[in-house]
Amino acid sequence: MMHDEEECVDFTDSKSDGSVKPTNLKKEKKRKMQALEVEEALEPMRIATSHDKGERKCCSNLDIPLLLAIMCCLAGFGVAGYGYYYSNTSKSQQGLHESNNGDNHDFPKELMGTVYKPEDFSNQEGITPSFWKHMHCPDTNECHFHGKTWGPCYPPVNDVNWETVIHESEVHPEPSYHSGPTRSGTSKVLGESLAGYCRPGFIIIGAGKCATSSLYHYLVGHPRVLPANQKQIHYFKYYPNYNMEWYLGHFPTTESFLSSGALMTGEASPGYLPYPDVSKLVADRLPGPKIVVIGRDPLDRSWSSYKYNYVTPALERLRRGRHHAVGRGKSDEEYQKYLFTFEELVRAELKNLRDCLKPGGRGELHARNDWYKYDWAKAEFDRRQHEGMPALIELDKHCYGNTVSKTVPRAQWTELVAKNPDKIINMPNIHLVQSIIGRSLYTLPLEWWYANFPSKEIYFVCTEELRDVTGEPMNELGQFLGLPSFNFSDVVGEGMYNVGFNQGYDKPTSWEDVEKAENSEDGFGRRMDKSEIPLPDDLRKEVLEFIQPYNERLFKLTGRTCNWE
Repeated sequence: MMHDEEECVDFTDSKSDGSVKPTNLKKEKKRKMQALEVEEALEPMRIATSHDKGERKCCSNLDIPLLLAIMCCLAGFGVAGYGYYYSNTSKSQQGLHESNNGDNHDFPKELMGTVYKPEDFSNQEGITPSFWKHMHCPDTNECHFHGKTWGPCYPPVNDVNWETVIHESEVHPEPSYHSGPTRSGTSKVLGESLAGYCRPGFIIIGAGKCATSSLYHYLVGHPRVLPANQKQIHYFKYYPNYNMEWYLGHFPTTESFLSSGALMTGEASPGYLPYPDVSKLVADRLPGPKIVVIGRDPLDRSWSSYKYNYVTPALERLRRGRHHAVGRGKSDEEYQKYLFTFEELVRAELKNLRDCLKPGGRGELHARNDWYKYDWAKAEFDRRQHEGMPALIELDKHCYGNTVSKTVPRAQWTELVAKNPDKIINMPNIHLVQSIIGRSLYTLPLEWWYANFPSKEIYFVCTEELRDVTGEPMNELGQFLGLPSFNFSDVVGEGMYNVGFNQGYDKPTSWEDVEKAENSEDGFGRRMDKSEIPLPDDLRKEVLEFIQPYNERLFKLTGRTCNWE
């Protein structure tokens, strides 16, 4: 099954004020069974959402075709979820703010001198891992927490025989997770309901098609880092109406975490980066984790996205006879005639982006209209204006618009479709196809995250650094996170994850096989020279000149420079 850049589908109901309430789950099992019957048809759909405006249509009636029902629900999700994030919520709804008040809590003595030492809580650079700053160790065998947690974890309700748990962890080192976390309820604050749960110390927010899978697996290869039970959770984008237990249930239990001597756990959801509302929701609901971002040479990423998010799913639809202009049983060479070229899609999008992103263009105007009413955004808009900086822009929502017609899903493709009515463009994952170039302008969405997080809590990684098999770039990231120094060479040496020709978040492809594919005639994961990407020289130059100012803004913003053309 194809894995995509962002992977999740949610079904939600909206309240009259535009906020989201938990879905009625009585028929969920039946829906899942029906979904299995059309699984192949829904591969790209799993990650699709829409920001189209208009009245929300619910699809709880399962008498209509399942495919249409899902498309309908997804089209409304953006509208329903948007009001949810930024309705004026009370403090009780704003998240897991760790209290620094109250009695000291003795850290389990059985853990000190066995799986933890006092020096573990601050690395060689003097950096403390997320959530461990309130640990106080007066001697080598006794530590206290000034607060209500043990590091990132909430103490269990019942007493724990730590000697037994440590022994079990040594025999069975695989982490344990909460079974069947519930989606219902409203727990979003510290309380007994979170006893035994642990919080992530880092969140990788994207960008898609930039090796987030490899970065995540390398990072959890550190001996003091435990993985989530799945790489991509996407809670803050697709499931924010579920309670916090549902989210934290994806991370190891307190007993499993502490008995292993772990210092942190984390997740990687590339669907987080593009959305300002997600950045604010993470900051409000889960303060504490470090934010990690990864970016790839923009033109390389765009070419990869074209193949992964357009060519592959489009060919699948054509092979299955799901396009009006051609039936099944043709060769892929024949089906290629019904695909738009990389050049065609780039030219159309570039024209649209130039108009949207120009000073005073609709990107700036719509972003200000949507966000200036919120205090945190107003402060950032005003600061940027006072300092003569470019305005904030919500690229995905304001630069690509809504559906024009059944055959023209976005305005930027109007001329293309008119000239090529038999070519396929109306894809379920339209939000990725529309922004082949736009999602390579990393600074635009990242500037919203910097508005919600101190710069010292965000770290940018250049994808190209991951090829350093010495593992030193990964160790630098680990140091930033507060982890002790570690030689990542063996972890990185295993290869890459979720590469185009060997898809799967958890399956590595050896560097030898990666090199073979890159040297092949049409290797899907090939790292190409710019001259090999199928663009004419004039358009390649135009694209690179368009992207360059955004790269410079990115490097200034993050304090890091990547070796990109």
